[in-house]
Amino acid sequence: VILIKVRGENNRPEEIGRFHSYVKPRIHKLTEFCIGLTGITQDKVDSAKDITEVINDFCSWLISKGLNPENPYLFGKRFVFMTCGNWDLMTCFPKQMNYFNIKYPQCFKLWLNIKKEFMKFYSQPKPYDLHALLRQFDLEPHGLHHSGMDDTINIARVIILMIMDGYKPIFFTTSNYKSQ
Repeated sequence: VILIKVRGENNRPEEIGRFHSYVKPRIHKLTEFCIGLTGITQDKVDSAKDITEVINDFCSWLISKGLNPENPYLFGKRFVFMTCGNWDLMTCFPKQMNYFNIKYPQCFKLWLNIKKEFMKFYSQPKPYDLHALLRQFDLEPHGLHHSGMDDTINIARVIILMIMDGYKPIFFTTSNYKSQ
């Protein structure tokens, strides 16, 4: 996660923090496909923390930044995840949490899809993927596509440019997870 203050120094967007952690799988080892796609290796996740510890660490980090993981719309300290698509927070994460019966904070149930936000703000067709979005700004991709922090860095680069163009994130999400 890269935390961006929309109006930082000189009223410009400013990165104010990063949180990164690998998660130790509870059931399966990483597949060769997953390793090839993400660049994450088995040794990196074998020494990682369990998902519940990572969520607790993340929430503590948010709190240290003055943010409330259970109330991301708290006036004056609002925040929302910016994703490239809905799949991670609408499908994958909730299914994983439900499978292991893990309660997770409200903030994970709300997000903005940068592809939709780009489409609305610039009145352009929705970009197919993150690399297509980067091309709209003549940006070369940072790192490996589908590797969590590299994708996060690329999303942050785009959102900062959008904010500099006048985009104002509306902290009411374009997407959300509705539990069944």
